[in-house]
Amino acid sequence: MKVINFFESDRQEYWLNEIAKCDWSAGALLHELLSKRTFFDFVKICRESKIGI
Repeated sequence: MKVINFFESDRQEYWLNEIAKCDWSAGALLHELLSKRTFFDFVKICRESKIGI
């Protein structure tokens, strides 16, 4: 398995489309956060509220 860094990838649109195909509810959340560019905001809120992610 190859792990990529979405934020360093030059194929972000491709990966967003692949994530969108996921039938896992966390995949839908990840797609939304990446599409709206709110991923790091979400992580910050979770860390501040001590919610496990």
